[in-house]
Amino acid sequence: MALVQDRFQQAGTALPVTAIAIYEGYLYKWSSNQMTVCTNVTDTVVGIAAYSTKDADGDAKTMTAGDKVNFFLLGSGLEVNVAMAASEALTTGCTIYNGQTAGTDGHASIDNSNSATAIGHYYGDAQTTSSTAGTLYPVTLDIFP
Repeated sequence: MALVQDRFQQAGTALPVTAIAIYEGYLYKWSSNQMTVCTNVTDTVVGIAAYSTKDADGDAKTMTAGDKVNFFLLGSGLEVNVAMAASEALTTGCTIYNGQTAGTDGHASIDNSNSATAIGHYYGDAQTTSSTAGTLYPVTLDIFP
């Protein structure tokens, strides 16, 4: 589960999703009355997936459109694990944004160019670099969408 520190709520907010597999820590937006993965740097991030959807074999499970999955909402003040793009130089307190390129759909970044949407602040190790895309890092969701 993506929650690092529970300050206000236990398991997130259950919201309907599109017909996609959900991945823990990925960034999602509200589109056509359902949550779907962010694919553009200017997407308005609404929440972070609380967990990955898996089938009985542990493989990614594509949800049926309208099924509900738990998300941690931006501005909640929760510290949750967020999937980072590769090679991000994280420093304590740095602002985290929506990812920059299609190759990092659903991933976060420290790059604020191209009107990137801010989601929160990193409060992990003093200085670290994300090794591979999708690695989870602690981010406090202290910025409202």
